[in-house]
Order: sequence, then structure tokens, then C-alpha cells
Amino acid sequence: MSDRSSGPRRLARLTPPDAEARVRDVRSSMLLAPLALAAAAGVPARTCARVVARSGLPRLADVDRVTGEVCRRGPVTPVRYERERPGGLAHVDVKKVAGIPDGGGWRARGVTLLARPDSGAGYARPHVAVDDFSRVAYAEPLPDERKGACSAFMARCPALFAGLGAAVERVTADSGPGCRSLGFSAPLAAGGVRHVYARPYGPWRNGKVERMNRTLAQERQYGRAWDGEAERADALPAFVEHYNWNRPHSACGGRPPMSRIVGVNSLYWHTTPSAFSSPRAFALRCLGILAANGPIGEGCAMGFFSEFKKAMSGEEGGERYVVADKLVRCPHCGGDRFFEGSALLDSRGTSLFGVEWLGNGATTLTCANCGHVDWFADSGLIERVSG
Repeated sequence: MSDRSSGPRRLARLTPPDAEARVRDVRSSMLLAPLALAAAAGVPARTCARVVARSGLPRLADVDRVTGEVCRRGPVTPVRYERERPGGLAHVDVKKVAGIPDGGGWRARGVTLLARPDSGAGYARPHVAVDDFSRVAYAEPLPDERKGACSAFMARCPALFAGLGAAVERVTADSGPGCRSLGFSAPLAAGGVRHVYARPYGPWRNGKVERMNRTLAQERQYGRAWDGEAERADALPAFVEHYNWNRPHSACGGRPPMSRIVGVNSLYWHTTPSAFSSPRAFALRCLGILAANGPIGEGCAMGFFSEFKKAMSGEEGGERYVVADKLVRCPHCGGDRFFEGSALLDSRGTSLFGVEWLGNGATTLTCANCGHVDWFADSGLIERVSG
């Protein structure tokens, strides 16, 4: 007699082999974390983690994110922290990156086609700032890391974070000459911002911006072949906007960093267009979301559905909106027309006792093209744009 494994012979919900192969290919080529891997491969994050584990792929912490080779881990700080509100601390750093010659480097043209390994294109120095609590980032490609460039970057950085609703209270940077100059500290002192230096030879003490540098290297700088340094520099603002508003972040619970900015998009809820078979299914799902998060009247529901039906039939529908001086665009289809609605939050108890007026309200913007729903806790930030 021989013992048989206690595992089942067949699994009714076994992950299809093509889905597992897609997860392995995306993980090996892009080195994404489970949440980002799920968005890229179209497979749930937990399933992605299990596929990666049973496939024997190395952990991301043990892999060089640029080359993909397994490497030793460096030292880590024993104390992990996070500020309690946006703007409590901003991490600032400058990353020196080799420039790309006109016509493309070795990634685009091949090593054998280059006359010499040194292209003579110099170096690019993106200046990066990351909010400690929300992970909202701001980056600029500047020509150098001297005090003039560092001072100009720091003069613009607090104003940008303040415009997003995260007034900076403290800035931490390394001990480089540019960050120790009076021009760097002057705008901070004028705005009442405290300047703190990270300890030398300890990049993990400024780890959040170092992690952002690695994300930039993996997903933007070396994520594709560029035709020149100018093209790569022009793509930086678009990537930062994608990172802040659309890219899922594990520290934010799978939501974009802007979801942690109070009143801007703090109730971000996202749907996957491929999960629904038709626009009508999207409309029904959107109505279900509104109904599940608060009681809505019959007139509100029918008005929403009539507008969405108009969009499904090909007619022009929806309005354009601006939030924090930024035109709202759908993160899935890129559309800029939405249907405005409202819903009550945490209203189960208030509905039971008939005091719905005690519940907090949220404004919803539903994309007229695909049905994606964005939630905004502070309706005062939303402005309708004519035309």
C-alpha cells in the first residue's frame, strides 16, 4: 500500500495556464509588485502572489530592479515610520542618471552599433520630492545638482504640494553641497518649513524618495528604449501624473497616492473595464455602487441612467470638471466627460433610524465613456467647466 497525497486531484477554479504564463512573463520583464502586477496582467493580486511563489521567482527585495539580477540586500533601518498627515514630511533627493545620445543609446541601437561605450551625452539629474504620508511625488529634470538648480527646485516644490492640499511642514534631504546652501534653505525658512538632514552613508534613512528613484529607473528611465535625452525628459511630467493619480501603490492600500490627499480623491474606487461584458453592464454596476454606498432617490437613479443611456447610444453627454485646478480625466479610457452624482457614506445606521441627514456625503463623477466612478469627499473642490 502507498499513501496518496491529501491534495485534490482537480481544482474547479484552477488558474488557467495562459494566465499563469502571462503573470510570469510580466513579472519577469517588468518586476512589478503584486498590485501593479495584477493591473498589468489582469489577474487578482493574491493569485499573482501565489503564482510567483510557486513558480520559484525571486522576491523583489532580492532583485536588482534595473538589471533583474539577484543581489544582496543592503542594510535597513530598524524603525519604520509614516507621518500622520499629508505634508508632514517631504523627502528630497537628486538622482544622477547617464544621458541618452541623439538617435538612441545601446538599448535602441545595440551595443555593437555604438562607436564607443561612452556616448558623450553627459548626465541627467532629475530632482525628486515625495510626501511621506501620501507618497505623492514631484520631479523635474534639471541640468545639474548645484545650489542654483537645487534652490530653484525647492522654491517651487512647497508651492506645488500646497496646491495639492499637502502644505509642507518639514523637508529632509542629504548632505550634498546643493542641499546645504543658503539658497536651498532660504525658501524653506521663509515658509516656516523645517530643514532636516539625513545621516551620511545611510540612503535608507531617506528611503521613500530612494524608492521613488528606483520606480523612476524601472518604469520610466529604463522601461523602454528612448530616441534621446530630450524625449525621456519630456515624458517625466506625464509619468509623475500617472504615478500620482492612476498608478496603484501598495502603501496606499492599492489606490493611487492622490487618494490620500484629504478632500481631493480620498475615496477613490476603481473598476476594471474588461470585467464587464457591455456598457449596459457598466451602467448597472455603477448604479449598484451608488445604491450600496448610500440611499439614492428614484429621480437621481433614473436621471443618472438616462444620461448614461444617452452616452451608450453615441450621443454627446456628460460635462467636464476641474479638481484642484486639474482637468479630471478617466484613468481607464482617458475621457474627460463625466456625469455628476451624489451618495451618502456610512449611512446604514442613519437609514435604520431615519436620520440620513447625519451621514457624510460624497460627490461621484462617472465617466461617460466607460463607466469608471471617482469619489470625492469634498464637493467644494469640484468645478464644472463649460464647453
